[in-house]
Amino acid sequence: MLLNGALLVRSAVQAQSVALRCVSALVVMGALFMYAVSWYRDRSLMRVAVPRSPHAAVMLTVISTVLLACFAAVITIESR
Repeated sequence: MLLNGALLVRSAVQAQSVALRCVSALVVMGALFMYAVSWYRDRSLMRVAVPRSPHAAVMLTVISTVLLACFAAVITIESR
């Protein structure tokens, strides 16, 4: 996901599109957020014998960000 965000950033710079810059920022932030959650979860699993499930709000945020980024990318590609 981070690689896709980097490619979107490159496309946004070349196209000079504000909307695409916003979408690429959301994708990069979503990738970093998912990395942080997975790092925290990995640390938690190492400390506790019984694994805990991720919070529903975290999962909803990640899924919403990914879907929004995909939707915006499709719209941007179609508008070219």
